[in-house]
Amino acid sequence: MKKINVALLESIVNARQKGYSVPEISRNYQVSKSTASRICKNVTILPEFVKRLEDRKRTSTIVSEENWKKAEVEMSQLCDKIDLQDKALIVSALYWAEGAKRDFSFTNTDPKMVAVFLTCLRDVFGVKDEEIKVSIRIFEDLIVGEAIKFWSFVVGFDISSTASIHLQTGSKKGKLKYGMIRLRVKRSSLLLKKVTVLQKKIFNFTNPHFVNIFSS
Repeated sequence: MKKINVALLESIVNARQKGYSVPEISRNYQVSKSTASRICKNVTILPEFVKRLEDRKRTSTIVSEENWKKAEVEMSQLCDKIDLQDKALIVSALYWAEGAKRDFSFTNTDPKMVAVFLTCLRDVFGVKDEEIKVSIRIFEDLIVGEAIKFWSFVVGFDISSTASIHLQTGSKKGKLKYGMIRLRVKRSSLLLKKVTVLQKKIFNFTNPHFVNIFSS
């Protein structure tokens, strides 16, 4: 990305005044969208160019909606069902990104990801609720009871009497309202090895030319 000098700044402001959208400015002046957005934040669009910006936004909305429809059709054709092997790969990939190395524990703030991971973990490896130890990390200004209720719903069982709660100093500003959850499977040495083997197989299948380099 370009360094923002005075001349470039003036050009971006001028373009915004003439009704150019943030994506257009980002593309035309080779700056990030966040930088373009920050510069344009308090710039007033000149009256004669307001319609141009509105038209661009309307066009962008139409294109976005069409792309969502196209994505829905194409991905529905690609993935019309998820079988046990698919779920095993999902567990392995998610754990690869968010799991611990020494014991089988998975940490995240995204409830959808947590729900998908747990569902696949149960279906593929038969993990029971009583084998799962839950820890929640939240900021001290959050309501603990609400977080427990929320994560109980996500994981599918009541964690009110078993979850470990860790309070952090500070506020939730900019953070997820219900904090972060950690799921640890008890006595999981074999499970961790199985998932690790799956990860190696995924790598070997997708990158056969690397097998001899990353053989361990």
